[in-house]
Amino acid sequence: MSFDERPRVLLIGKSDTRFHRGIVHGVISYARHRSRWHLSCHTTLKSIDQENLAAHGVVSIDGHPEVNRLAHRHGLPIVFIGGPYHDELASSVCCDEDALGEMAAEHLAELGLKHFGFVGHGPWPFVQLRLSGFAKALASRGLAPPRVHMGSFYDGRQRPRFMRGLYLMLRSVPKPCGILAANDAIGVEVISACLQVGLRVPEEIAVLGVDDDELACELSEIPLSSVAQPLYAMGYEAARMLNERIENPSRPSQELQLPPLRVVARASSDLIAIDDPDVAAVLRLINEHYADDINVAWLMQRVPAARRTLERRFKALVGRTMLEQIHHVRLRKAKELLAESDLGVKVVAQRCGFANARWMADTFRRKLRTTPMRFRRQFRTES
Repeated sequence: MSFDERPRVLLIGKSDTRFHRGIVHGVISYARHRSRWHLSCHTTLKSIDQENLAAHGVVSIDGHPEVNRLAHRHGLPIVFIGGPYHDELASSVCCDEDALGEMAAEHLAELGLKHFGFVGHGPWPFVQLRLSGFAKALASRGLAPPRVHMGSFYDGRQRPRFMRGLYLMLRSVPKPCGILAANDAIGVEVISACLQVGLRVPEEIAVLGVDDDELACELSEIPLSSVAQPLYAMGYEAARMLNERIENPSRPSQELQLPPLRVVARASSDLIAIDDPDVAAVLRLINEHYADDINVAWLMQRVPAARRTLERRFKALVGRTMLEQIHHVRLRKAKELLAESDLGVKVVAQRCGFANARWMADTFRRKLRTTPMRFRRQFRTES
């Protein structure tokens, strides 16, 4: 296929956050290795010239309505990334917001918190879905619904009002409280607001963001914990779906939801807010010794309590048995090493306390419905 014969595809979206960059990497990887597209990247609609309107398709990050109108006006297939956009002519790829809410609720509830909040930018189409998933996950654990603060965080004229409401919410929520922010930028702002009104993070307010924008999270006054989305996979799958539409224009539109990857824990949620000192001690021992050859008997040798009574209290407060918690922490740590390092699967299994790599692989298949290597590939920016 000659250069002029390659399909021309417009990629419309920013590149100033990890959310956008991770998606762009996925789109580029598909375009380079699978489709041989001529890919034209644009940060705004204004940068699209008349020549580019002779394109074969559009990938749009964030789903600006004007992008949809542009595509429809020129009869172009389009795939939106980042939110569920219901349109018979447009496909979409996004994170499964119910699963994201479940992951966030699990992380905050594991800390022993009983009170929760949610802070979001109201105009975003996915925010209500994210809030709904979070609230449903809390309810399934018998926990109270989150206090909610919505507003126009990104509108300069409305932002002072947003901040006044945020200060009021932070002062009034019962403490300690776990707050899920709709993204990392808002999470960083929540931390800053806590410190301005004299609240301690995480002792009084634990904060969790979304997107795991490492630079923003680490530069926060207190490093921000965050839920990592499958950004590379979202971009790659969006490009694949668009290519199918280009090759077969009669193909119906699709909506694909991908599960979130994991919680990247940092200082903003580094606490155990459980009043029972024995249960808290067991949690600390598991967190410190998960890589060792530990079991419930090992724990009971170090915590002076009756085993049956402590197991009952632990299950009531944590939602898992002590043995289940050991397996849970090992799996979480394995996910972190697979995502952040190039260590072999056998080494990861050894460092996380699994008996062997096969046992770890069986755990991934049973709990995550994937394999360790497939999980790792979600974080890679090359095919």
